[in-house]
Amino acid sequence: MEGACNPPDKDGKCVQKERAISGSSDMKYGVEQCGYNKVAKDNGNIDGIWGEGPKLSGAKFFVMDALGNKSETPIRPAQRLKPKEKWVLQLPRSNDGTGKAVWCFRHAQPGQPGSDSMECSGAGAWFTPDGTEEATSPVGVQRVEFNVNTKKTWKDWVLDLSAVDGINSNITANINKNSNVCNDNKYNKDINFNCGINLENCPNSNKGMPTLSSKGKDVSYASCVAPKLIGAAEYNTKSTDGPCWKNGSRILSDDECWAAAGSGIATNKLDYHRSWDFTSKNIKPLAKDWNNFIRPNKPGEDGNCETYTWAYDEQVCSLKEYDDNGECYVKNDTLYALDNPYAPLGNCTVYKEGKYQNPNINIKINNVLDKWN
Repeated sequence: MEGACNPPDKDGKCVQKERAISGSSDMKYGVEQCGYNKVAKDNGNIDGIWGEGPKLSGAKFFVMDALGNKSETPIRPAQRLKPKEKWVLQLPRSNDGTGKAVWCFRHAQPGQPGSDSMECSGAGAWFTPDGTEEATSPVGVQRVEFNVNTKKTWKDWVLDLSAVDGINSNITANINKNSNVCNDNKYNKDINFNCGINLENCPNSNKGMPTLSSKGKDVSYASCVAPKLIGAAEYNTKSTDGPCWKNGSRILSDDECWAAAGSGIATNKLDYHRSWDFTSKNIKPLAKDWNNFIRPNKPGEDGNCETYTWAYDEQVCSLKEYDDNGECYVKNDTLYALDNPYAPLGNCTVYKEGKYQNPNINIKINNVLDKWN
């Protein structure tokens, strides 16, 4: 799987999945428990997607109403919520005495290569309007991405918002520890991401109605899709042609398309920077429109959506206009770049002196696109 691990090798390929973590209570189960059922996922069968692994490892899910009353719910990847309700996920805990959180899956299907390897990478959440919960893998939506399985010392949790595929919701998200919003020492700012932009200002070419087939019917919802998806058939944008698609058919692969950034190869990343960096003189017009819609103001100013706009957006090649030979270079198959001043990635140290500092991730849904006006 190309680009699926961090870091990939010099050719952009993942040599192997992350090794199983010693002492974790959910590692003794196989793909039947810790994998997922692809048929159930494709059919929108929410209750049949996950195996028994999350339950066996100690996970518990709850719904809390507006008055604070909490009731336990089935462990599944989607939940229908009423206004002011909360979905509370209690993550599995390691059995090694540290109390550290664990969230791992065997993504390969039974019998396929990789089914014996546990992957403990980040997870994600997204939101669609009421009545679309059968869209088990929504496309072109804003995502909240988080990783509680940080490597080596397990001291950090990582959080970001991502509009790499599109944006359809206004949300806020933060990491707390000991009931206080965590501060990212790298950027000297609270990890308190916010996206309050007017979604109706989506560029006309990007306005779409992604449609997924589930249980024999179409599930559709409004979303402002990323430039790489303009013209893709299932995204139903006004424009039938885009940088990667023409009349609903793909004309460029992910690694060839300037907007996709599917490659982990350093030299290819540099090409993507030339097309995407807000500092680049040669930024593509569609990418410039996308950046200006999501981040209408300068770094540090209010009114920006604090989210990824493309796949390598945590870095830039310069903090000033550059002629595409600027402060971004490749050496020994590694891309060297600067931190993006928009700071779309948060890193919180939650594990200290052998114990957790009561960490949790809070996500608030402020608005979800229902239809285009």
